[in-house]
Order: sequence, then structure tokens, then C-alpha cells
Amino acid sequence: KGRLAVITKNNARYVFPVCELSHIQHYEPAEVINAPSAALQTSQSFVSGVLASERQKIALVDTELLFRAIERSLA
Repeated sequence: KGRLAVITKNNARYVFPVCELSHIQHYEPAEVINAPSAALQTSQSFVSGVLASERQKIALVDTELLFRAIERSLA
């Protein structure tokens, strides 16, 4: 089944397909570790860091980069 994420910024709503989306995680900045270099090597990387839990590693999205890219693609 396809999944969609809906995000809002400044009263604009964007919908896009995602492979996996679990939940919103609250965290302290000290918990963030550097993203693996492979995740940063693409020209369209929006990963700003990684949050490591006991069960998994979660990629953190740089929302400013993401919204700028979305807005550019719609212009």
C-alpha cells in the first residue's frame, strides 16, 4: 500500500509519497549524531543528522532544505 505524508508550513499544505513514516519523535539536540557520509553524498539529501534509539536509527530531516526544495519544484 502507498503511504502519503502531509506537512504544513505557513498555511500551505504539501502531500507526498513516503516509503515509511512512523511517528514524530521529540528529542534533545545532544542526542543527535552525525549522519553517515553516504546519506549526505546525494545532491538531494535532506538528512541533517541521526537519532539513535535502542531499536533503530532515525534520519532527521532538515525542514528548511526540504521546504525550499518543495517550493522550488512547484514554482
